[in-house]
Amino acid sequence: MGNMKGTLKKSDVEGHLEKDPVPEDFKIFADRARLGLAIVDGARVIYANPKALDYTGYTQEELQKMDFWNLASEEYMQEAYDAASNVMEDPTFERPMDIPIIRKNGEIRHLRIDGGPINWKGKDLIIVSAEDVTDRKEVLDRLRASEQKYMAVLEYSPNNIYLVDAESMCIIESNSTLQKLLGYSEEELRGMKPYDFIAHNVNDVN
Repeated sequence: MGNMKGTLKKSDVEGHLEKDPVPEDFKIFADRARLGLAIVDGARVIYANPKALDYTGYTQEELQKMDFWNLASEEYMQEAYDAASNVMEDPTFERPMDIPIIRKNGEIRHLRIDGGPINWKGKDLIIVSAEDVTDRKEVLDRLRASEQKYMAVLEYSPNNIYLVDAESMCIIESNSTLQKLLGYSEEELRGMKPYDFIAHNVNDVN
């Protein structure tokens, strides 16, 4: 993993918290939020709302003793660090980003992380929001796997297969078997209609 030193520095968390407690009005808002919210000072989380604690499985006190990027799975630690550094240096830095984290119990969850710089009592901090997208990601992964299986069946079937748009009756997909039979490329067949190459009455084809 790359060098994670320089822009972000560890803070004296205990001292900072005693002098600058999280504003009560922010805590009231954050404690009721449906997203995970955290305030980060340098490398350390100085406050995390209940949803963020639930996402990570750590207590407030445990999170305050950790470098926040250590929540990310190992291959994403550097990316998490770089993102936080970029946010501090350039408020227009593109966000959000999806990062898998490792909960205290070892479970991997996927969070969509967003954040931006704030100035709190003259101190530059980062406010971070997080949404657990694990279930959504699993559904998308299953859909992609299903699509890949479908495309494999379509491509390698010995039968002539093509899909037609129900409204326009134009071909939107075809397999290589049909393409070889007709002598058209996939691009040429796309947009054609079945009666362009089937020797039947148009009404019979429709």
